[in-house]
Amino acid sequence: MSKINDVLVIGAGLAGLTAARVLADAGKRVQLLDKSRSVGGRLATRRIGEGRADTGTQFFTAHDPEFQAFVERWLEEGIIFEWSRGWSNGSLEETRDGFPRYAAKDGMNALAKHLAAGLDVRINTEIVTIQHLACGWIVTDKENTIFEGGALVLTPPMPQSLKLIEASKISLDPAVFEQLSSIGYEMCLTALLHVDGEMALPAPGAMQRPHANLSWIADNRRKGISKTHIITIQMGGNYSRALWALPDDQILGKLRVDLEPLMGGDSWSILEAQIKRWRYSRPLNPMSVTHVLTGVANDSGSDETRPLLFAGDSFADAKVEGAFLSGLHGARALVGKMS
Repeated sequence: MSKINDVLVIGAGLAGLTAARVLADAGKRVQLLDKSRSVGGRLATRRIGEGRADTGTQFFTAHDPEFQAFVERWLEEGIIFEWSRGWSNGSLEETRDGFPRYAAKDGMNALAKHLAAGLDVRINTEIVTIQHLACGWIVTDKENTIFEGGALVLTPPMPQSLKLIEASKISLDPAVFEQLSSIGYEMCLTALLHVDGEMALPAPGAMQRPHANLSWIADNRRKGISKTHIITIQMGGNYSRALWALPDDQILGKLRVDLEPLMGGDSWSILEAQIKRWRYSRPLNPMSVTHVLTGVANDSGSDETRPLLFAGDSFADAKVEGAFLSGLHGARALVGKMS
């Protein structure tokens, strides 16, 4: 059994990392738990040979003044850079709206690792049950390791959080459960191609086509994060759903048919290819609030409740900025509740 913490945070994506930082800065003992091999969630970067590619989030923007202040700090620290102020849609005309798009210098996962520095993070830890007892929240992973905390924060994609709630027979307020269970997600198939030869991507090495089969195409070498020519291709939601169950080689075959007309024919070859499946890529109908903070009665039947915070990209805005602000404001509300 782990030491007793003030707060357990499940999910070390951007919202979980941000919430944990706020809570730790407020003097709380916090432990982050994540089932993956690295922190970051969709702030994901994968190595392929001598190169690397962003596989999830490709860039982010900043509109909220508080988030912009953090972005300015990351720029000063050399963690991120301004990549573009607009993308081509595949036509000869590049669309530039003057608004910065940011990326991380060593891949998006580098930003997640920067945010995780100094936090108590345990990866490769898949949580299977949660309980609320008189002593607080009890969380158990697949290896039967038990973690204890006074408050619990859930930041995975909402269907995963609610699956854990239901499997653990945690009783939420019916209105809260109905709101949270209404949030749906879009799938995304992502292909990483190590290519030989040049692909005719417009400056600065990326193309965004929101309603097309191939909705995003980017050259990670021209982005500045890879020594070798690694292309990231993300497929649109409907196309991803249609191809989801196919073997990887069949997906790659269909992808190449769509890709060649965009890339100036077949003057390039694929040296290595990988497919990444994001089952919960993007919320289709995120809630307008930044978080949901509720209380759950303990299993002993007493009237005492313990805080349960839901945060993540299911709230505010289905983007990097929204996930950050969800973790930020949710954690601040939780600190107030625990004071």
